[in-house]
Amino acid sequence: MNTVQKAINLILHKGLRKYKSKNSQAALVSITKQEKFENKMLNGKKNKKGSIFITRKKADLSAPFGTRGVVLSSEEATLDHVGQASHWTPNVYNFGTYSENGLRTIVGHTEKNLQQINCFVIDIDSKTFPMTAINDVALNAGFGVPTMILQTTKGYQVYYVLDKAVYVTNKKNYIAIKSAKRISQNLREMFAVSLPQVDLTCNHFGFFRMPSEENIIMFFEENVYSFKELQEWSKRQDDNKGKEFFAIPGKNNVIETPFSKNKPVEQPKQVEEAWFKQVINCTNIAPQQTKAGRNNAIFTLSLACFQSEVSIKEALDMMDQFNSNLEQPLDHVEVRGIVMSAYSGKYQAAHKDYIDRLFQTYATPGQVNSFRSPAAFWRKHKKQRVDRVRSHWHEWEADIIAFLSMHSKNKPVLYFTQSELCEELNIPRSTLNTVLKKSNKIYKTVEGKGKTAKTGLSTIGMLISFALREKGQKRESYSSYLNELFPQIGNIFLQAKNDSAMAEETVSYSLIEGLPAG
Repeated sequence: MNTVQKAINLILHKGLRKYKSKNSQAALVSITKQEKFENKMLNGKKNKKGSIFITRKKADLSAPFGTRGVVLSSEEATLDHVGQASHWTPNVYNFGTYSENGLRTIVGHTEKNLQQINCFVIDIDSKTFPMTAINDVALNAGFGVPTMILQTTKGYQVYYVLDKAVYVTNKKNYIAIKSAKRISQNLREMFAVSLPQVDLTCNHFGFFRMPSEENIIMFFEENVYSFKELQEWSKRQDDNKGKEFFAIPGKNNVIETPFSKNKPVEQPKQVEEAWFKQVINCTNIAPQQTKAGRNNAIFTLSLACFQSEVSIKEALDMMDQFNSNLEQPLDHVEVRGIVMSAYSGKYQAAHKDYIDRLFQTYATPGQVNSFRSPAAFWRKHKKQRVDRVRSHWHEWEADIIAFLSMHSKNKPVLYFTQSELCEELNIPRSTLNTVLKKSNKIYKTVEGKGKTAKTGLSTIGMLISFALREKGQKRESYSSYLNELFPQIGNIFLQAKNDSAMAEETVSYSLIEGLPAG
């Protein structure tokens, strides 16, 4: 079984039949035996199997008459489409079918039709940082390394797979879905603190890139997560943020978060511009996964409210009214979450590209021709360094880890003089020495003496990445050394001994470079 097969089987959690009902390539004996097993009652319940959806290309997600794709109900059929399908639904639905209008328009990929939740996926639309930065952010936040990372045309998709599927029922108004959404949103926000272009508004249980031999750049089969533990972690995240309506708005209506010193962009108010007035009166915004879909429309409108210094309460009322007027509205809870994300202080204003897309999609031709969008960007901003003069040492530690991850370029260790590092990070030398002494996440080695001495720094993520690119005895030696240095990553190398899906790249740095001097 190759890496792609392992990944898909791990994610699906036996939510589909094993073999195709027609034209299966498996032996008749195997099919008969498997069917008997699948028809048995397990723990007093029917051994239910569901369906997933795939699309051939990204454009099919926003086809004119709905999503164009294929319904699959077996693992065998899913594996047959590896390399042919661009996107899939890794979470399993009760059923899937096709619309009466033909054109391979699929029906059934809605939240209330979910059978089981298998994983959480974070979509990052940026390649301005190496893959190791993703692992560093997760480890630095006290979270675990992802199960799998895929490389996309614009960035990465990060998979956290559950150890057991969470089955969805309508009891207590689909409480499993609500709980899973909070986990998913908190995971996204965890990465958004340190990495650019993390998509905070895409469908939590929708379509994501399908694993293939070409796009898997990291896969650790043993790195699976307990839903209960994730729930507890998510609750702690919510408590730390003083979640949603229990939070007290600070200056400029920004929820008090580490980003709360960010201010709205000082320019003409976006709520008074033509695009805002046109879009907020629309009722036909479709539930499509594009920049002009419902989620992004509400997020962009909310950011315009934030930039215009509209209070959170007013923005919530406005977006609730907008959502209620839609032909296919979102759940109230989802709208509330989108507004609170827009007001988190991570962003300054609505993004020009999203404004253009919304206006061109829903405005009249005459309005489009006469419209000029503002130059404001929809992006997160880190607190100014002047606001962090008296930071705790662990905040400086996070800055150093982020800096190293962004500049690693596949090197296991980066070398600087202390003066260079202090100047680059704008950190006092005494503080730097304190951080390096206390940190158990940053590895330090020194080469040379006196004024010519250079400090070599690395992170766990950088060392893991380099170790998995080595082969044979070098890899074994390096892995053993790292396991002694950082016991917490032992399970990763245990799995890596058997199988590693890391992309093989030519690396010109020797094993010795990552080890202590002398």
